[in-house]
Parts: sequence; structure tokens; C-alpha cells
Amino acid sequence: MGFEILPMVEYDGVWSIDDMTLTRIWDAMEATGIDKVVFFGGTVIGAYGWLQLCKSPLNMIHFVIDDNKTPVFCAWLNNFGRNHAVVHFFSFPSIWGKHTEKIGRLSLNYWFNMPTKLEVLIGEIPSVNTKAIEFAKRMGFTEAGEIPNIQHGDSPDTKCGRTIVHYVRGKEWDL
Repeated sequence: MGFEILPMVEYDGVWSIDDMTLTRIWDAMEATGIDKVVFFGGTVIGAYGWLQLCKSPLNMIHFVIDDNKTPVFCAWLNNFGRNHAVVHFFSFPSIWGKHTEKIGRLSLNYWFNMPTKLEVLIGEIPSVNTKAIEFAKRMGFTEAGEIPNIQHGDSPDTKCGRTIVHYVRGKEWDL
């Protein structure tokens, strides 16, 4: 199965991915419960919040689509520094355990092959999301530690930690 990067860009007032497609992606996230995992603690709520995230000039977002042009993975960078950015990602269940690592590597290569000074990616993963932490480590990220009680948990009166991971340029993959 082949995969292709589809960046979310605006050119001359037109987005590369239209609102209807983005809303369908959100609907699929809700149907599978991914929205509650990715946006743990309610950081993005509803399709409107999702559209805002996708179109924000503070985010560099891309989707990975399969041979049928179906989005199967999404990743974005934000909080850019001189040579680093914060990374976020999610995949749909259709590829879990099958192609996630290949697609993760495709995304890493995409970012590090851009003509930028990007050298380090930083991930902040809710510590309860052990699957995402393990996935990041399989991708070559290094676990730096946990910041306890830094964010709301799955209800307003609970808190959880974030596990910090980082990836340094130079570990790119041959695909």
C-alpha cells in the first residue's frame, strides 16, 4: 500500500483541503473516540475547533492519505523556536499495527527534508497515553521525563502528567 503526504496550505484564498473533508475527518475522529485521546482534556472541542486548528497560521499540518485518497494519519508542528517545534500526531484505526511506523517515518522525513533550520522535535504526550509514548519511541524519539499534574485529566477535577519526548535531526529513515 502506498501513502502520500497532503499538506494543509492556503493559496490565493483556497485551502488544499476543504471544510467538508476536514469535517468528515473530525466526524471519523469522534466515531472512533480518537478526538478524546488526541485532544485529551478538551483542548479542541467539536468540528469548529478542529477547523480552527487546521487553518491556524501557528500550525504546520499535513495528512497522510492512502491509495484510495483516504486520510489515515495527521501530524502537525507548532510552537516554533529557532531550530525546534512541538509535534502532534494521530492515526486512524485502519492502519494501527500495520503501517503506522512507515507513515510516521514518512512524516519525519517530510519535515526534515524541508529547507528550514528545524533540528529538534518535541512531543508533550499525556502520560496516560502509553500507546502514543511507545509509538514515539519506536520512531526514534527519546523520552526525557514526565512533568506531573501539568494538565487536566479526562474530567475537570483530575490532573495528569505529560511525558516529554524529543527527536533530533539525523535519525531520518530510508524509505
